[in-house]
Amino acid sequence: MLKRADAYSEQHWQETVCEIVRMIYPKYILSKREQFVGDDGRHRKKPDFLLIDSGGFVDVLEIKKPNNQRLMTKTEYRNNYVADRDFSGAIVQIEKYVHCLNHDGKSIEQKFQRSLQSELPTGIKIRIAGPQGMLLMGRSKGLSEEQLFDLEIIKLQHKNVIDIMTFYDLMDRIENIIKQLSHS
Repeated sequence: MLKRADAYSEQHWQETVCEIVRMIYPKYILSKREQFVGDDGRHRKKPDFLLIDSGGFVDVLEIKKPNNQRLMTKTEYRNNYVADRDFSGAIVQIEKYVHCLNHDGKSIEQKFQRSLQSELPTGIKIRIAGPQGMLLMGRSKGLSEEQLFDLEIIKLQHKNVIDIMTFYDLMDRIENIIKQLSHS
């Protein structure tokens, strides 16, 4: 899919990649596309996916198509590569989703419980407590060693709120899982 990313609609791309993410993170038992999580005073917020884990806890997943999404600047700012506008914007986007979930958690829990009840296993109660965001965006292939190092610094800076992966990170995780399973 990465070789022909433009051949897929954004919705098909996101739905397919979401299923791959759920295979890598089997704790998620349900994913729901574009569910309203609140507003920031100006805009209604709907992440690409809500992920519900086996304990009923809610996280968000935002998936960008890999082409035309730049991660790092091409030039340095004071001897550092910094997040490009696309990457910075996506991080803020997820942080707002998490903020909305934290701010309106109880009312959103009740809304999701009613709307998702038929899709959840019996006894699972929706809970919003410390939701995390996951961002899947961009290609790390082609970045210099210095850019990759600074990218890791940025990922670590946001680790408490967001797990940031490039599509090559996702592929590496899949390959490592396959290797591990084939040795079992």
